Amino acid sequence: MMLDLIDGVQVEVGIPVPSLDDLRARVLAANASNPETQKHLAQEMELLLDSQTFLREAAHRLQIRNVAETIARAEVALEQAKRVLPNHLSDRNGVPTESVDDETDGVIDVSQAIERAERILPGQAAAEGESDPRWQAIMLIEDFIEEEPDSIWPFILRWGVNDDEDLRTAIGVLLLEDLLEHHFARFFPFVEEATRRNSNFANTFRKCWKLGQAAENGNAEAFDALQSQCRNVKRH
Repeated sequence: MMLDLIDGVQVEVGIPVPSLDDLRARVLAANASNPETQKHLAQEMELLLDSQTFLREAAHRLQIRNVAETIARAEVALEQAKRVLPNHLSDRNGVPTESVDDETDGVIDVSQAIERAERILPGQAAAEGESDPRWQAIMLIEDFIEEEPDSIWPFILRWGVNDDEDLRTAIGVLLLEDLLEHHFARFFPFVEEATRRNSNFANTFRKCWKLGQAAENGNAEAFDALQSQCRNVKRH
């Protein structure tokens, strides 16, 4: 997985990057079965990709492409599944649950999307390979970021400080990142205040990429400065 990321970023950059080559060589030479080694190399990779703007942007382009491909495959699989699965499914205990259509078709405004998410949060991360209802619920809220930022900011603030790492990741990459992409001047001062008050929220902000308005001159410098400060925030 790390090799795929390194190679993908290298392709996106389009020119040789010695630091990527060096990291790739160390990944190949490392003991892949050692969890501590894996963790150390993963941290090194994160720091490397975050150290240069062109590497961050290349990683983000790669992420977008991978997500788009995953969504396309998922849509094909979903259409195939609809042909063979009953309209109402059961959970692991055999209790009937709402169908996929029932769960999504009724969401017509941001308050309903937030209400549905609040009903299942904080919850727990889904097992690897399984669909995560928490991420799905937050993705529904994401659709309203451009038009309803004031309604969504309290939700970001509430769950962006949660102790659950996976939940904070969803809040960061699905909501906070988009909020700053479309409404930077309005909400960045609030984000600054929240990151300085709470180390968990600082970690949530660290998961965001610099997009749209956040990447504009002046905004980009403020974004990078706060990211640098957040790297030095000690987690409790």
